[in-house]
Amino acid sequence: MFEVAVGSALRRALESAVEAAVAAGDGDAKVRLLELIERGSVPCGELAELCRAWGSEVSVSEALSGLEFKFKDRETRKPSPEFQAQLARLRALQQEQEYQQIVKNRDLAITTESEATPAQINREIKEQVTTVFNIIISVISVVVAIWYWSRTSAGLAIHHRIFLCMFFGILVLVAEVVVYSSYLSKIEEAKASEKSKKEHKKLVQKYVF
Repeated sequence: MFEVAVGSALRRALESAVEAAVAAGDGDAKVRLLELIERGSVPCGELAELCRAWGSEVSVSEALSGLEFKFKDRETRKPSPEFQAQLARLRALQQEQEYQQIVKNRDLAITTESEATPAQINREIKEQVTTVFNIIISVISVVVAIWYWSRTSAGLAIHHRIFLCMFFGILVLVAEVVVYSSYLSKIEEAKASEKSKKEHKKLVQKYVF
């Protein structure tokens, strides 16, 4: 997992061991010691063997003075071309599935919006019936009021009273229809404006665990 970094004291000890290996004609030990010096670190097990081999020539405390540990570089294996190709196919398949899901959800939303449900149809019919009933009540109320006023206050003839009642009744009817049509047009404009709005998402706060 980790090795002992070659400090100044340990470097001197390794260099002395190289000289001893040269004097003894041990080429393998010389090459290994030079590799350790060049690499700058010594495995713990190999360092223990070196300390036992040095014996009294180099004390363990001298060799380990200024001790530092160095973690070995983790070996990274490059994926094979077959694995990379398989990974690319899986990514493409996942992207295609996500796209099809988005298209499916959009088509479902469009179908839901375009086709009115029975509850919506029932609600619209009730609203229209209520509106017609309110308009009729308003017209009748105005006609009755004009009829009563023309008889008690104005004292008009019967044909004048009928003409006034018809005139004001038609006037109120037209006014009610215009107001209701304007109300419906405003509702349709509001729905169209709401559908055309784009949703914007904004990151407010991010938590890192």
